Amino acid sequence: EVVRDYPNFLISPYSVQTVLAFVQSGCKGETASEIRDSLNLPDDDAKIESFAKDLQSVLKENDEYTLRMAKKLFVKKGFQINEGFKTAATEVYKADVENVVFVPNTKAVDTMIDWAERQTNKKIKNFVSLGISDETARAVVINALYFKGNWSSQFVTYFTRKDDFYKADGNVVKVDTMHHYEEMFDYYEDSERNAKFLKLPIEGEDVSMVIVLPKQKGGLRSLENRIVKVTKHRYFRKTYVNVALPKFKIESTLNLSETLRNVKISDTLLRSRPKNFIANHPFIFYIRVKNVIIFIGRVSEPSH
Repeated sequence: EVVRDYPNFLISPYSVQTVLAFVQSGCKGETASEIRDSLNLPDDDAKIESFAKDLQSVLKENDEYTLRMAKKLFVKKGFQINEGFKTAATEVYKADVENVVFVPNTKAVDTMIDWAERQTNKKIKNFVSLGISDETARAVVINALYFKGNWSSQFVTYFTRKDDFYKADGNVVKVDTMHHYEEMFDYYEDSERNAKFLKLPIEGEDVSMVIVLPKQKGGLRSLENRIVKVTKHRYFRKTYVNVALPKFKIESTLNLSETLRNVKISDTLLRSRPKNFIANHPFIFYIRVKNVIIFIGRVSEPSH
């Protein structure tokens, strides 16, 4: 619900889950239980910490793509955090801890902004709200996730052209659209969800972007209402596909506080006819690394 009014958005489920798992390690009683229930975590600190370590060891960058994750805990000077939480921060979640002065100046905010910019190659700027520097702030956890990769099968610039894109409101706009013609990709059609799935491989082991395109131009809402099932693993088949994908750039700022409250806390002659995957209307996409969805988003207005 939090993204209903955004034509385009991008969010990292992995970042949200990591921060909440991190925070629950410093909570007790009902609060810790609610966070664990919302994330389907076991009621066992040792198991949670072991899982967190394993996941972080898997999600590492290599020579073919850049995947950088950094966490930091900013604590108000004079505020004592328990040693168990501090140990979990540094040893399990690999988070640095820094004491800062939240009030009465904004130096703490500047420090956080500078840290986030450095961790994301200056892609994320000025995202920290001045509101956190009020008298109620005791600690702030920031998780930065930066990914950069290259398509395994590059889109040829020559084939990029202005094509129609049918927006959710029915209007049609011309957008720069990339094309592949009769190329082999992992492809799947889901008759139950009335959608097409296309996996675009990214250089590196087990890294890809999956585009989920409703077969009907007005079918995006139905897919979003079943997003958990939509992102489940499916049995793609190697298929020749004609692909049309609009270029898009997304910048989004989402406030998840209300949401968190609600959850408490071959041979040409033998080929079959190529499938068409023409993303000329709103679609969902997600980026998966080592079977972990690190980003998910929606594109409704690529020209926005």
